[in-house]
Amino acid sequence: MIDDTNPSVALREKKITSTQNAYVPPITFSGAETPIFAGFLEGEWCMNYTTINGSNRTWGCILKAGYQGVRSFTSYIFDRPVTQNSKSGLVIRDAQGRVTFDALSKYGVVVATLSQGQTFTGEVGRQYAGVILVQRQIETLESTDIIGQKVRRFYRTGLSMTTLVGNPVRPYVQLVDVMTSEIYYPTADQNFVRNYGSVPQALVLDVTGY
Repeated sequence: MIDDTNPSVALREKKITSTQNAYVPPITFSGAETPIFAGFLEGEWCMNYTTINGSNRTWGCILKAGYQGVRSFTSYIFDRPVTQNSKSGLVIRDAQGRVTFDALSKYGVVVATLSQGQTFTGEVGRQYAGVILVQRQIETLESTDIIGQKVRRFYRTGLSMTTLVGNPVRPYVQLVDVMTSEIYYPTADQNFVRNYGSVPQALVLDVTGY
């Protein structure tokens, strides 16, 4: 929807980052208003954290446990569009003069909304990126460890993605021990899946040509 009040979210930054084993170096975007972070990895990745410092946003992503060596992670950051000053095209502004739409910008196109257990299979020749909607959820479990302390674990949502034909995008959930960083994959009878299983956990964007 294009109007002179609510900005359409346009691609502001695309970055290809080399990972080191299971971690993606922090990705920071300056001048943020309401940014949307999308990512693509040939494999499985999770949103580990998001930090806010004024108008700066930093995202930390983590790969599937056991991944070794260097991999390529592509991030796409969408936010309020900016004018392409050196070119001409339709520009819409709000009452304060801020841009809400610029015809020469590239915009996020949502092609799927996924909850736990749902998948999306894209078209051949298209490029997709995922937006993780449900991030870390802390839970103190009733079980105790060997010294009698309650076990604290947090859930984080990830995406399994691939460019291979016939392999769908799917969200998944990791259960991480706060103290040991050990990773588990929760079953359907655990609280996260019961409470959040029907909640949209990820968006899939078509970013072909971006």
